[in-house]
Amino acid sequence: MKKQNSPPTIVCPDDVLSYTSSPDWVVPIANTNETPVNCTSQPGDSYPIGSITNVTCSTTDEEGQKESCKFRIVIFVRIKEFKCADMYNTLKIVFIFIIATDDLSTKISDLTKDVNEENVEEIAIELEEIVEKADDFQAADVQEVSVALDRIADIESPNEMVTGAVVGIVDAVLTSDTELTPETTSVILESLEQQISTAATDGQNYTQNEETLSVQTLSFESDVLKTDVVFMVNDKQTRPEICFDDQCGVMYDQTSITLPKNVVANDQKSNISFTSYYNSNLFQSSRNITLSKVILSATVYDDNLPHVFEEPITIVFQNIEDYVNATCVFWNTTLNGFGDWSEEGCTRVNVDDESGITCQCTHLTNFAVLFDFQNTPKGLETFLDIVTYVGCEVSIFFLLLTMAVILFTKSLRKLQPQKILLNLCASLTCLYITFICGIDTATPGTVPCIAIAVLLHYFLLASIAWTAVEAANMYLYFVKVVRAKTSKSKILQCSMVLAWGLPLIPPIFLLLFDLKFYKNTDYCYVNTDDSDNFIYAVVIPIAFVMACNCIMYIMVLKSLYFSRSKVRANMYKPNRLKKKKNRISNAIALSFLLGLTWMFGFLSFVKKDSSLVFLILFCVFNSLQGVAIFYFFIFRNRKTQIEVLNKN
Repeated sequence: MKKQNSPPTIVCPDDVLSYTSSPDWVVPIANTNETPVNCTSQPGDSYPIGSITNVTCSTTDEEGQKESCKFRIVIFVRIKEFKCADMYNTLKIVFIFIIATDDLSTKISDLTKDVNEENVEEIAIELEEIVEKADDFQAADVQEVSVALDRIADIESPNEMVTGAVVGIVDAVLTSDTELTPETTSVILESLEQQISTAATDGQNYTQNEETLSVQTLSFESDVLKTDVVFMVNDKQTRPEICFDDQCGVMYDQTSITLPKNVVANDQKSNISFTSYYNSNLFQSSRNITLSKVILSATVYDDNLPHVFEEPITIVFQNIEDYVNATCVFWNTTLNGFGDWSEEGCTRVNVDDESGITCQCTHLTNFAVLFDFQNTPKGLETFLDIVTYVGCEVSIFFLLLTMAVILFTKSLRKLQPQKILLNLCASLTCLYITFICGIDTATPGTVPCIAIAVLLHYFLLASIAWTAVEAANMYLYFVKVVRAKTSKSKILQCSMVLAWGLPLIPPIFLLLFDLKFYKNTDYCYVNTDDSDNFIYAVVIPIAFVMACNCIMYIMVLKSLYFSRSKVRANMYKPNRLKKKKNRISNAIALSFLLGLTWMFGFLSFVKKDSSLVFLILFCVFNSLQGVAIFYFFIFRNRKTQIEVLNKN
């Protein structure tokens, strides 16, 4: 039998006290001179003036034996640079440094430095007592606790006293008022899950309920399992329980996670664990989000378990009120370096006042629901719905009326501006009809709902494209002065190909490469939470067209009002000048009406603090588009009135 070598030893330097923000120090060397030493900071790294930084150096030999040491780097402010704020910060840091070196951090570090299989129970229990009795937890203390938990969990002791102490320590950290960082919480979460795994794979039936979390492990023979396994939590009592599908009954106030029988059962003994968190502080997201009250975690300890399940896990979240939309998510430890919430593999399948929000996921981990909470009063929400639907119906009526006037008036339908207007009305009519008939009629995520979302996206882009055609037509007419009928005909044909064809590119691309953009969990509409695609496929195209329109209209106005030759020519033809002004003013008004409408729509999603104001403006402006087109181009147009009257 090969004799095991002694673990490596390293000695850290004394605490570094410096007046420069990039102090130099020597990386410690292991006693074997062969194993590399890694430190959380490096010599020459820059630190804020007046800061205190904990540095941990660790090494692992070829046999996997670990050793580490710690020291601190304190950056003081030079006397000649002192300002009131600098003096306060420096004195504060010095005070914290003195306290920290004599108190909690040092005590935790010294206690857990030499943890092993023989003393892990004693150390874990003592650490729990220290943490629970701590009056003032500092960030440095929490970092020491995370390192200590990592050392304890690495021992992989199945001792129930060790597991109880680890869960108690995590609860004490979560109940403290200390601001936690992703670097620290990721280590704490990993250590907790490792210790729970040790207890579960040991075949224990273990239960522990704390203020901020509950842990339960279950071990049983797989051949006795006849139904699904359900883990339930009452949000008010935070007392979880495990039951089997045919024993659970109906409990509408329970948040639950259901593991299908074929996921749990195997050829040997089944070991599973459930954890419920009533505090989300361990899950430090890079986004500003609102989470469900309970975060559920389930693990099946089976090496043969597939990464993606054929039959999904079902999670139900209860007692959720006043939210705009809900997204089912899981904690992905690989995101953003320290973990973040992800939707991959999870879908929302049901929302009901009684049964809550139901999610299905094809893998196991920590699950939650992200919310946008509803700040809109219910009465106002109903009013906005009425304004939107009635306004769209009114717009459809006036758009159809505009098209009828143009189509049934021979002299109008031959004119190129009216042909452009006809196409614009057609695209807007299709947009409104698709919106009214489909946005909330099909089930989100289904093929019909995706088809509706694609059509809405396409007709929106097509409508904006036809405003660009109108602006380009005016530019060619007033600035470039294209008069030949053949040239005008070719321009119109080219415009139709571009205005109806180019808007197809973003939907086709997204259908082929990123279908989730059309899987909105609430409506048959594009997924506005997919910010990157939303910007590139909707915001940028519309913003680009509106910017081009503005440039062309400015050039048209410059040509009409500031070109000497045209000003002189218009002096002798005042009626013609008036017609030009009317046409330009109508086109500009329509272009800005369409642009402002969808700008308000974007801001209602992006600017959460003022989303209600932009939502109201969007509903009002959206309802005016059809009416505005009829008013500017039919009712207000003198030539159109004469043609219609002559026809009659």
